[in-house]
Amino acid sequence: MQRTRGFRLKLVAMSLFFIVALSPVWAQTITFGGWSGEEEASRPIIMEMIESFNAANPDVTVEWLGYPWAQVQQSFLLLHRSGSAPDVAQLQDRWLSTFGAIGALADMNDVFGRDVIESAIAPGLLTVGQYGDQQLGLPWIAGSIGLVANLKVLEDAGVAELPETIDEFVAALEAIKAHDANSVPFALNTTGNATISTDFQVWLWTFGGNLFDAEGNVTAASPEAEQALTFLKGLIDEGLASLEVGRGDARQLFARHQTGFYFDAPVAKGIARSNAAEGAGFDAYVAPMATPTLAAGDRSYQTAWGHLLVLFQDAGETVTADDPAARFVSHLVLEPEWPIRYFEELAQLPSNTVAAESDAFQSDAYAVEWLELASASARVDEASLWPNAPQMTDAIGEEVQAAYLGQKSPERALQDLQQRLEALVADVR
Repeated sequence: MQRTRGFRLKLVAMSLFFIVALSPVWAQTITFGGWSGEEEASRPIIMEMIESFNAANPDVTVEWLGYPWAQVQQSFLLLHRSGSAPDVAQLQDRWLSTFGAIGALADMNDVFGRDVIESAIAPGLLTVGQYGDQQLGLPWIAGSIGLVANLKVLEDAGVAELPETIDEFVAALEAIKAHDANSVPFALNTTGNATISTDFQVWLWTFGGNLFDAEGNVTAASPEAEQALTFLKGLIDEGLASLEVGRGDARQLFARHQTGFYFDAPVAKGIARSNAAEGAGFDAYVAPMATPTLAAGDRSYQTAWGHLLVLFQDAGETVTADDPAARFVSHLVLEPEWPIRYFEELAQLPSNTVAAESDAFQSDAYAVEWLELASASARVDEASLWPNAPQMTDAIGEEVQAAYLGQKSPERALQDLQQRLEALVADVR
């Protein structure tokens, strides 16, 4: 009887050993949160990214935690406060300051090392994921909000080359208007605070101005800012731009050959194709271009834009490159395989330098041109660097629009903006 009991105990012990040895119950589960896995077009490849990592890393199981885009920021804030934020997350670039201000994210330079990151991603693209002196996000999808030209509109108006200076730009707008009196030569965003703000800031930088100086002091009422806003107001007054134009309106005008230029993200070509009567034939008319400058040779500007990958960490926690979450981030962006696949499947511009040099990417002239422009000229939206960025964006949009509408002079609008931004800065200092 004792021998039988001993045998049974050995059998149970051996069974438990083999169960543990042969099953993945010991695998660590981490969560990857975002919105792209919820969208019909991108869900299949997001799931492939996860499945390929899980297959190659049997000690880790990545699980998707998805929300609609409009719910992501608030959901992640609530999850962080409750101590259950996703380990890896997809963030829109303009949300970074909100999470950076509460210390929710790991500094990628500490996790991977600055040299490793800069060898994998062009430094010009990394700015979109920087908060203060920290690299809190890595650009997963690279890009910018930049000018797009309709080559057919320019050709019909007799404009032979893309304008490089502001004088050439105005001349091109005048030629378009002379050819088609019903056109909106430059579809400047004049409605919607977010798009008014991004468009205005590009011209502000072009004229040598800034909303803030290096110490965070407000400089919105500078002579350079007044020159920029006066220039844009002048385009409206002369019929070269129009009131009540938002990003969606600009896209429709572009697809109908009723505007020569507008600001958009790299998706501009795909959107134009879907909106235009020519379908894919419209692709030949879409050209990314540098923002015209005051003088030839000056630096041109665009607004940095992209989707970021971040690592949430709790207070006192240190994330290292060997941690499962960091390994998954490396799989998605620091290694070239999936950035190439993401571009091949959905035309998302890769931030990874090896991916950007691949044959798959280099064969697309439009994408190559856009990425080169973004790498050289993209600059982060100044308001997005503050934790109360939404309120700052509203202030910029409202005051600039007041000047566009003629409710205030450019000087008065910028003085009021100066006061509003100073109050908002004081709120967070």
